[in-house]
Amino acid sequence: MTNVLYGAFSPTMSPDGKKIALISYDIPGYDVYTIDADPATWKSVPYHHEKLPQPPNYAELTKDYKVRPYSPVDTLLPHSWQPIATVNQVGAALTGQDLLWHTNYLAGAWVNFNGDGDGELLLTHSFADLAGPIEPAVPLVSLLLSPRFIQGVFSWPFQQSMRFQQKIDLSAKWGAQPPLQTPDGPVPQSGWLASGNWTMSLSGGRDSVRNFYSFSLQSTALLTNATQGIDVGAEASATWVFDGATAFGCNLKVNAGPRALAVCLIHMPVLWLEWQFGTWPIYFERMDILGVVAVQYADGELKPVYSGAVLFPIYLWYKIRIEFVLGLAVGPTGLVVPIITFQFGQP
Repeated sequence: MTNVLYGAFSPTMSPDGKKIALISYDIPGYDVYTIDADPATWKSVPYHHEKLPQPPNYAELTKDYKVRPYSPVDTLLPHSWQPIATVNQVGAALTGQDLLWHTNYLAGAWVNFNGDGDGELLLTHSFADLAGPIEPAVPLVSLLLSPRFIQGVFSWPFQQSMRFQQKIDLSAKWGAQPPLQTPDGPVPQSGWLASGNWTMSLSGGRDSVRNFYSFSLQSTALLTNATQGIDVGAEASATWVFDGATAFGCNLKVNAGPRALAVCLIHMPVLWLEWQFGTWPIYFERMDILGVVAVQYADGELKPVYSGAVLFPIYLWYKIRIEFVLGLAVGPTGLVVPIITFQFGQP
């Protein structure tokens, strides 16, 4: 009775003693079956023994296989590309990574509307056996190459948990530097810049209110045609998010050195709208209204800065980002500057 492909379980005799009920499994699932309790009605079937397939002889199959160390080069071909389009340039970017996510790269090239071409190559390598998107943070080294500059960064997140993180970033850059802001306007800079940064981050909250805090110390050494010296600074920020949407935050930054500056930023995205266009390959994620209030201290004076903008990020096939930004900014001198930007694809 028990020579059944999927087994027979829990046999029970009927009250009149004429039937046996049992449980068996078949393609539709578990079910209850009955058979006659009289052995004279049972059919004798030959015993069937299936010869199960034996596992292959892996030692024989791999005897001529030479074990070699893993090399990311074999799987570093580009995996995807995206167009680049902004208000003043067009181009394209390639991305790729090796099989184990040890090495990633982003290569982009574009042409400005004034006819000048430019491009960048960003290489990132992880010091981990497996560093996929779901793995804990590991030390990273990256190299950014451009016709205008070369920059190397080492990042070490030496402590990380769900609510508390600490990391150290070391960076060195040679070539074009951010312009020096002066009362007469920005002054181009080129030369060396080296910096170190320690950051501590905390998060918490419950129910509908979440809070995020961070504190960092920075030190920057500059040796350029316009600036020579060492900056030492500190930065603190706090952000509160209500119901996963409305956010309010404050950022305070103080520098001491050739670029002495104190800035307090208050930013508050006040509106989100989400809508998906049916089955179209267009996804309008949300609309952000962002306001910034800042106070700059430079040359012995406090100077307020205000700005407000509306951001419209749209995605094609949930991947290619199209972003419009419209707004106004009021600088320390009271000059009103319109903010109009457009970006298509990955920069």
